[in-house]
Amino acid sequence: MEAKEALKRPPGTKVLPEDQRISTLESLHANKKEISKMLNQMPISMRTESLRKQKTELERKLIEIDKGIEMFSRRIVYVREEWKFLNGLNKNSKVL
Repeated sequence: MEAKEALKRPPGTKVLPEDQRISTLESLHANKKEISKMLNQMPISMRTESLRKQKTELERKLIEIDKGIEMFSRRIVYVREEWKFLNGLNKNSKVL
């Protein structure tokens, strides 16, 4: 059975353990809640360039978090063999 599963996954990858997938998903949801709160607390009128940049950056982060939530919501998540977890997502790793 395990050999059959190995044939389905992309080369150089492994299946992310369920506990790590759930942990990462929970972390992403917490980050989304925090970023959304920050966005909602920003002033309505964006008069300065600094505020506009800050809002744009928060919106960009929110989009990335949503992509991560979509990815880690899948039942099976494949990651590269060298994937390491250090307090959540490793910035240098790419999820397939």
